[in-house]
Amino acid sequence: MRKKIFLLLSLLALNGIVSVAFAQTPGGAAKLSLATGDVVSINENKIVLQTKDGAIDVMLAANTEFKRVSPENPSLKTAVASAFSDIGGGDKLVVTGLFSEDKKTLPARSVYLMTKSDIKQKQATESEKWSNRG
Repeated sequence: MRKKIFLLLSLLALNGIVSVAFAQTPGGAAKLSLATGDVVSINENKIVLQTKDGAIDVMLAANTEFKRVSPENPSLKTAVASAFSDIGGGDKLVVTGLFSEDKKTLPARSVYLMTKSDIKQKQATESEKWSNRG
């Protein structure tokens, strides 16, 4: 239970950082959208992302930027360069871009990734620490 709460709080913190970073500028420029969720499926041009509001299509382009975020320090400041090939089913993503009018398609500018295996490894480490503390 603590692991799930920690992961949720980590993703919410990451979400809040991205929201502040991409707020609307005073000049009236379009506001970037943000989507968070789990990877359902992947192909070379599209990721289906399950969000709290339902599934969306994340459209990828040659200029889409990929970054990897560690579960130990879920901050955009610590994100490192990554690649599309690092993304797998069940991974957690935060995606920035401008939603289409129907809000079902998001052409991605940036994709921030937290892999399922990294999350499991962190949970195993925390579980071991808790069992050793008694």
